[in-house]
Amino acid sequence: MNTVAAKRSPSGRILAGLGVVVACSVAWIAAPCRASNSRAGAAQSNGAQSSASQSSSQTSGQQPAGQQPTNGSQTSEARGAFFYTSPNEARVHLAMELPTSSIEFAKVKGKYHADVNILGIAYRADGSVASRFSDEVTLDMEKEEWEKFIKAPMHYENQFSVAPGQYKLSVVLSGGGQKFASYQTALAIDAYDGKKFSLSGVALSNQIQPVSTMGGALDADLLADRAPLVARDLELTPSGNNHFKKTDKAALYAQIYVPRLVDANPPTVKCALVITDPKTGKSVTGASGLDMTSYIQKGSPVIPIVLKLPVEALAPGKYVLRLQANEGPNDLTEVRAVTFVVE
Repeated sequence: MNTVAAKRSPSGRILAGLGVVVACSVAWIAAPCRASNSRAGAAQSNGAQSSASQSSSQTSGQQPAGQQPTNGSQTSEARGAFFYTSPNEARVHLAMELPTSSIEFAKVKGKYHADVNILGIAYRADGSVASRFSDEVTLDMEKEEWEKFIKAPMHYENQFSVAPGQYKLSVVLSGGGQKFASYQTALAIDAYDGKKFSLSGVALSNQIQPVSTMGGALDADLLADRAPLVARDLELTPSGNNHFKKTDKAALYAQIYVPRLVDANPPTVKCALVITDPKTGKSVTGASGLDMTSYIQKGSPVIPIVLKLPVEALAPGKYVLRLQANEGPNDLTEVRAVTFVVE
């Protein structure tokens, strides 16, 4: 997870010095959800926590760095966005595209069968374990389904809890036989005391659908103690690589933490976002003054939001999205940054 430094504007506008922000249509969207090869696995935290450390940067990103699978030729990536669950604790929602070339299939009772074991560990700087999860995914496929499956990476999700801090996240996939893949990336989570106006990490998606169509899948997530990314009756499946086509209906998901929201006179919360070209540093499009009132859940200081990602208006290439919330001209959250690619 890279961290990109940025400036705050005294006027309350997002990212001073990046040029003119052009207003664009930003709204919640509903679209059919493309099926994934796996839903999120059950995550387990060992309960160990690191001491909270305050980030000195005003901008935190979610994109991981240095991912190199040890086996397989498919492109393999991961994205992890964090969401605060209480003071000094965050839930990391990890989304990955795992190489199917690292999975050993065997014919069992006429079907293509594989058992995929996944282990993730968040290490502190001193090498001690802060949190971990383990999971097993069982695959049984007919030949036609298997032939289609092995042509693309397998989408995988999991969640784990960890205290704010700086970590090295290591994920190892054992696909049976001698096949495996491993990934390492930095993970940075700002300190959070539950009293400060704050913003979560940002997850991007092109798989969005109404909660009403989820049926038992959503219930299964809740029973397994997994928190789906839901805002205003929409659920997002986070992307594992943040690559989108211009024809995709893409969106971002984030949470705004507003302790004053439960006061007798709550503040008006607004958001601003800007999309920049990392080669030039210039803004390409964006929007400011987006009123979040319609996302507020009565009695809750947390505002989950879904905003459209205008990929149809962007030329093919790599971009950086930056998001910030405000509850007044001088009361701003951190700026969160995440990279994505338009194909």
